[in-house]
Order: sequence, then structure tokens, then C-alpha cells
Amino acid sequence: MFDKLTIILLVVGIALSGGGYLLYSKMKNDIKFLEEQNTTLKNVNKSNVETLNKERENSKRQVENILSLRTELGEAEAYLDELQRLFQDHDLTRLAEEKPGLIERRINDGTKDVFDSIEQFTRSR
Repeated sequence: MFDKLTIILLVVGIALSGGGYLLYSKMKNDIKFLEEQNTTLKNVNKSNVETLNKERENSKRQVENILSLRTELGEAEAYLDELQRLFQDHDLTRLAEEKPGLIERRINDGTKDVFDSIEQFTRSR
């Protein structure tokens, strides 16, 4: 019926066909896995880009806030310098001893103004 060579070729052909099918199935599964991984990586990349853009916006706002605070600090330092000059120009101790009613009222009014300014400043923040 069949000679040995035909049987050997038939077995080899079946083995190669089976091996080819197994290789095809493995490659198909690998492709599916890699496509899923690619989709996941695309989503992660999109999320990373969005996060990076938000961080850039936050950084820009922080720089603007810092510049604003620097300006306000410069104004506060100038006001402090002016107050220090005023205190150096006037001997409040002597004035308080000579005219206690006048100095007390002015100091109380000034203190109230400073506290009101601080309160207004902190409310606006």
C-alpha cells in the first residue's frame, strides 16, 4: 500500500502543518497581547501629557504669584523704611512724656489703622 517514504513524508508534513498552526496561533496571541499593551501605553502617554500640561500651567501660575509677591514685598519694605525714618525723626518717648493725651490718641489711631489694614489684606487672600 504505502511505502516507507510516503509514510515518512506524510508524518513530516502533518508535523510541519501542526507546528505551523501552533506557531500561527502563538503569533496571533502575541499580536493581540502587543496590541493591548500598545493601547495601554497610548492611554498612559495621553495621561502623562495631560499631567505635564497641568503642571506647566501650575508652574506658570506659581511664577506669576511669586512675581506679584515680590512686588508686594518691595512695597512693604518701602513702607517699612518710611516708618523707620519717621520713628528716627521723632522722639516719641519725649513727646509721650510732654503730651501724653495727644500721643496716646495718635498711637492708638495708628495701631487701629495698621490692624485694619492687616485684617483687610488677609480677607482679600
